[in-house]
Amino acid sequence: MGLPVTVQIGTFPQGYCFTGLQQYFNDGIALCAWTVAGNFDGVIIGPNVPAPNYQGSLWIKTDPYGNPIGNFLYANGNWIWPHPIAPGDGERKIFTGPIDGSPAGLWSKDGGDGTNPNTNPPTATTGSFWTVDSTFAFAIPMGAGTNPVAYDGATSGTQLISGQSLGEERHVLTMDEMWHQHGIGKYGLANGGVGFAQLALETGGGAVSAVPGNIGVGWSSGGSQPLGTAGPTSSVGGLGGTSFQTDIPSPANAVLNPVHSADNYAVSSHQNLPPVVGVNFIMRTARAMIVGG
Repeated sequence: MGLPVTVQIGTFPQGYCFTGLQQYFNDGIALCAWTVAGNFDGVIIGPNVPAPNYQGSLWIKTDPYGNPIGNFLYANGNWIWPHPIAPGDGERKIFTGPIDGSPAGLWSKDGGDGTNPNTNPPTATTGSFWTVDSTFAFAIPMGAGTNPVAYDGATSGTQLISGQSLGEERHVLTMDEMWHQHGIGKYGLANGGVGFAQLALETGGGAVSAVPGNIGVGWSSGGSQPLGTAGPTSSVGGLGGTSFQTDIPSPANAVLNPVHSADNYAVSSHQNLPPVVGVNFIMRTARAMIVGG
């Protein structure tokens, strides 16, 4: 924030003559005057609060070693200066320090007084300048927009708008997500030199005790059976068998039950969280002014 300085330029007297450039410069400066609008009486530089008779001055506060700390003007009973980020600003910052009232904590950051803003609401000149934005608690920020890639036949990619939450920490697979086939057994000519001998077991679906399910492709002596064809559960030891079924049916779009009673195993979620580092996202409080002393 600059001071409103007005420059009054003087005029050289009639017949003025100089003997050197330095004299010309000095004489020109001497003819000019600089004034500051308002009740500005000068500049006070130092670590101590200026005396009352200097309350119309600009105080450049320093530490005891002369290093500058900040600028302050006297108003409403305090030496104050606006915080560079206004209250309510949409800016967010990452903070990795302690969230407490210690000198290195969030509530003391930028000259805050160390009080908890959740229990001591800040005013224009008191309290903490910063607080934690709970919107980001256990959440990963991502740029708002639409993914240009559309998955699984969708007409458009996933859209994320500002403030929207998506995703999950852990995930339980649905039947559609587990739908697949495993080919096992021998590959080659079957009996009579016709077709191929291959056993394919199809997995998935809800449990139905003692009821055969479907296969993908079964043993065949004259070719392969169509996908999903049901057949007997016998004669699977040699190439002469026709097909083999699992004991798990495969209805489309089935949701896996929490407990698979027939096979006696529990269904659990899998980890869906990438490697992360815990931080706090902080935002400005209502406090507006830094107080110099």
